[in-house]
Amino acid sequence: MRILRPVVQPLVLLLVQLIEAYHALRGFIAEISGKKHLIGRTDLEIAISNEYGRL
Repeated sequence: MRILRPVVQPLVLLLVQLIEAYHALRGFIAEISGKKHLIGRTDLEIAISNEYGRL
């Protein structure tokens, strides 16, 4: 396990940064569209919400 830790730790940090960037992007998109937040928790729910918004 000690051998894997130096390899895995940078990957975990990278994933955390990617997730934070994804949430920042979602927040920015919601802000531009005039909403406080996007409706939905998963990508599918957000896609459905966006389609209803276009109707």
